[in-house]
Amino acid sequence: MKLLSTILTLSLLALLLSPASQAAELQVIKRGHFEAATAIANRWEKGDGCIYSTGSHYLFANKGLGSGDFKIRARLSLDAFNGSAAAFVLNNNKFGFEGSHRRMFVQGPQFPDGLTIGEPADFITPGKPFDLLVTRREDRLSFKIDGKPVWSTGYDVDSLHRLATLARNHADP
Repeated sequence: MKLLSTILTLSLLALLLSPASQAAELQVIKRGHFEAATAIANRWEKGDGCIYSTGSHYLFANKGLGSGDFKIRARLSLDAFNGSAAAFVLNNNKFGFEGSHRRMFVQGPQFPDGLTIGEPADFITPGKPFDLLVTRREDRLSFKIDGKPVWSTGYDVDSLHRLATLARNHADP
C-alpha cells in the first residue's frame, strides 16, 4: 500500500521505568509483549520482538512515577522522518521526535510550548532502533538518545501519572 510509505511507524522494543527511591524496576514492554501497558484502541501490533503502530495511537504505562529521582529507558525506532509528531509523553508534556516543521520539539504546560530542540537526523537514523533515556535528578529532567544529550529543563512536578508513547500519522490533525 502506498499509504504505508507516508506513515510513521513507531516501534517500541522495551520500556523500563525505574524510580530511584525503589529497588524494583517496572518492565512496561518486554521483547514485544505488554507487561504493564495499555494500548488505546488496540492499535499497537506485535512484531518481531517489538510492538508497533502506524497511526495516531497512545500506549500508556500502567503505572506512573511518584516524586523523586527516576530513569525511564525506552528502545524505539522511527521508519521515516515525515513530520509525524511522534512523541514521548510525560503527564501532559511531549518530547517530540519530529514535528511538522521537521525538527525535534517539546510542548506542554511544564515545557516551553512549541520550542524546537534539534535536528532529528543528529540523533535518529530512520529504521534503526535507538535508546531514549529520560532522567530526573532533583528538579532537572534530561533526555538522551543513544547516550547523546538532547535537551534538559527544570522539572519540579511532584509525580508523573501519565507516561506514554504516541505514534502519529503526519496526516492526522
